[in-house]
Amino acid sequence: ALDDLTKPTAPIETAEATFAGFITISVEPTPDAFAWPDRLVISDLYVTPEYRGGYLADRLITRAAQVAREDGRSELALTVDVDNKRALSYYKKLGFDIAQHGMRVSVEDLHLG
Repeated sequence: ALDDLTKPTAPIETAEATFAGFITISVEPTPDAFAWPDRLVISDLYVTPEYRGGYLADRLITRAAQVAREDGRSELALTVDVDNKRALSYYKKLGFDIAQHGMRVSVEDLHLG
């Protein structure tokens, strides 16, 4: 997302504007063995500090939902860090539910048999 864009039709490499944030999305098709809908996954959502608390995150999420609808996807999914209280609160406000617990371990610390 760019703010104060002087020429909306200019190539992105030459655009003069203020960077405000971005969203990246991808399609996650459901494997046949599972009974959940195909999802549009929000891989990253970032809004620069000076644009937080405004409308930008809502507009980026709205655009992702629009893409999901156009592509026949019935769900949005994302991962958020458990320590990011602000993001957790925001996503819950939008209606996201906690569906899974992510876990990780370094290869060196893995305890097998």
